[in-house]
Amino acid sequence: PALEAKDNVISFADDLVVEKTYDGLAFIVDSAKVSRKGDGEISVTYKGEDDVAFTATAPTNAGEYTVKATVKGTAEWKGGEITTTIIINKREITLPADVFEGKLGENLESGKFGLTCINVAADTNNVVEWVTIGAPETYYAIGIHTISATVLTVDNDNFELNKGVDDTVRFTIWNAPDSF
Repeated sequence: PALEAKDNVISFADDLVVEKTYDGLAFIVDSAKVSRKGDGEISVTYKGEDDVAFTATAPTNAGEYTVKATVKGTAEWKGGEITTTIIINKREITLPADVFEGKLGENLESGKFGLTCINVAADTNNVVEWVTIGAPETYYAIGIHTISATVLTVDNDNFELNKGVDDTVRFTIWNAPDSF
């Protein structure tokens, strides 16, 4: 009679990196970081918090993801799968000092209306060139506004604002834009 396949022991390597800061690049878990008995084929798949199914496409955006390593069974060893969690943290951006006393204008280099824009191309491998810091529409009226830095927005979910020591921003709107 043929021998029955043996139970497999599958694990991730101790030095598996499970966290990084957003850099525009995919967070790939190398199949070489998966150990198993025998030589069953290894596949690595990913699933985000809002995803329904696992996919072979490694995540690039900030968030928490489940990584599944699947080992195909062989004549000698049973197949199996294991999962772990990886995290891509938002990249922190700091408001430049000059933004705390400025004019809100639509002539930002990012091409968007806002308080300021920050070039992040070097931090994101040129995937994202600019992030624009905006204020709530309530403050789009002509006039001088002083608002809390906590209500400022970043136009890209992969970034978070480091508000720094200044907790208010004062800016002037000379003429309100027609559209945003």
